[in-house]
Amino acid sequence: MQGRLNRVVRESPADETAVTWLESRSRRTGVGAKDRKQPPVIQRNVLVRVMEAGRLGMFRTASESLAEIHSAVRNAMAHARATSPVPGFPHLANEEDPLPTIEHLWDSEIIEVESADLRERLEEAAREGDMARLEWSEVRLVVSTSRNLRRAVRATAMRLEVRSGRDIGSGFATEARRRLCDLPIGDVFELAHSRRGDGAPAEVPDGPTMVLLAPEAVASLVDLLNRMAFTAQAYQLGDSFLRDYLGQQVFDRSLSLVDDGLHEGGLPFPCDLEGSVKRAVPLVENGVPRTPALDQLHAAMLGLPPTPHAFAGDDARAEHLFLSPGDASNLELQRIGDGGVWVGSLGHLECYDRRRLLIRARARGVRRIEGGRLGRPLPDLTWEGSLLSALGQVEAIGSETQVIADPAGELGALCVPSLLLRKGTSLSL
Repeated sequence: MQGRLNRVVRESPADETAVTWLESRSRRTGVGAKDRKQPPVIQRNVLVRVMEAGRLGMFRTASESLAEIHSAVRNAMAHARATSPVPGFPHLANEEDPLPTIEHLWDSEIIEVESADLRERLEEAAREGDMARLEWSEVRLVVSTSRNLRRAVRATAMRLEVRSGRDIGSGFATEARRRLCDLPIGDVFELAHSRRGDGAPAEVPDGPTMVLLAPEAVASLVDLLNRMAFTAQAYQLGDSFLRDYLGQQVFDRSLSLVDDGLHEGGLPFPCDLEGSVKRAVPLVENGVPRTPALDQLHAAMLGLPPTPHAFAGDDARAEHLFLSPGDASNLELQRIGDGGVWVGSLGHLECYDRRRLLIRARARGVRRIEGGRLGRPLPDLTWEGSLLSALGQVEAIGSETQVIADPAGELGALCVPSLLLRKGTSLSL
């Protein structure tokens, strides 16, 4: 594929040409439900970008044939002729740094493993009433540009989700790794078991209460924050709260969020879809938002420094998020949050006011915190309010983190701890 893209770039009549080929193959299996085993799913995208007389044009195709990619170049040139020049946009790629070496990015065991063998491992760890889904994938990226930028990267990933129990207070846990041998299958099941609440339901809190969010719930909020506020398009279109608060104290001072594609504590990947080498980019420092994610185009349009976050051709998005942990153990978080509620995960999460980050979600796996421990279960509850306000009232942050796969794909993950929010959150039936 690298040779094919090199030929397309070499024969392109455009002033500059860049072609990105991205392909992923995923399989899944599971226990505790019917039809968990599924055939492989293949997704393929070829993105062509050209510069013609100072104008940028793009075209996307799902075909990897040489003729179709050449046709995509012509369509991208037609798109360029219909657009206006972008002042300050230098060229398609000027990255000359070699890709950094990342250990354990590719695991041949994942490629060769049989579904039946993985299902057997899940069955050995499962108890009655458990449901689990294990998905494993491989992704391949090739980038070629007329400025002799050449990238070829492959990576594997595994994600495991376990739910223990099907009634209220069910326990949920998830983890992701690049290698099969690093995925703690038994530990994920045990964590889900420990979070399961049994017995008669407790009473729903009357009014605002302290809320302890499990890492899975925190990951959902951070992912929403990332998509609604820190993407290049959200910032450019004016939908992001960063338009008003970039460089100002917004969140609790204990919160710091970094995107780092080279950190091997998550699911690392050495470059973005433009081929730019990843690096650590602080998005929030001690509660202060520092920058949105920016590719070369949006950086030129907005007059801001670019970051290595090119995503999907016409946007930029952080994919390797690390929320800095605190120093409180899980038991200490429960002790501090005594009398409040613990939320295992968030479903149906939506943002109905992007500028003010007003959200609505269904809190699942909810339990009262009684006597400094997770106590009786609660039914699923509705959480509606301001994400900005919630993340501005952090009482404590957990010291332990979990690696949770990016919901949008296989390139990255979120590494997050538990968060204890002060008594200002209202949950209702």
